[in-house]
Amino acid sequence: MERFERFNMFKCIYKPALAMNVDVTTHSDSTATEKEKADSVMLACLKDGLDDLHDRGIPPYAIIHFYVKCEGMETDFMFSGAGPNRLTLKQLRESKEKLEHIVTQFASIIQSGKDVSINDHTLFTFYAFIPPVEFR
Repeated sequence: MERFERFNMFKCIYKPALAMNVDVTTHSDSTATEKEKADSVMLACLKDGLDDLHDRGIPPYAIIHFYVKCEGMETDFMFSGAGPNRLTLKQLRESKEKLEHIVTQFASIIQSGKDVSINDHTLFTFYAFIPPVEFR
C-alpha cells in the first residue's frame, strides 16, 4: 500500500492467485453458466481487494476508484464514480448489487472479439480517497 499525503489517498495494487487463469470473455452465444463463471471470478477478485483495503484500516467512508489491467484489453477498465455516483468502501463491500453492476459494465466492454483473461499478469489497482470531514 502506498500513501499520497497531498491527496489524502491510498493506492493498493493486487494480482490474482498465481494459479488462476480464467477466460472472462463472454459472447452472444455464451451459456448462462459461462457468463456466471466469468462474472463470479471478477466479482471475487474485486471483493478480495475491497476486503483487504478494509483489513488495512482504510476507513469505510473512503471513496473508491479502481482500474483493471488484463491481457487481451487494449485499455484498462476503470471505475471512478464521482459526485452523486461515487461509492465508498462500505457501500461496495456491503452491496453485492453495486459490485455486480460494475462487473456487468466490465463484461460489456470486453465483448470485442478478443479473449480477456484473469491470470498472473492481471493487475487490480485500487485508490482510496479520504474525503474531508464535511464530505463524509
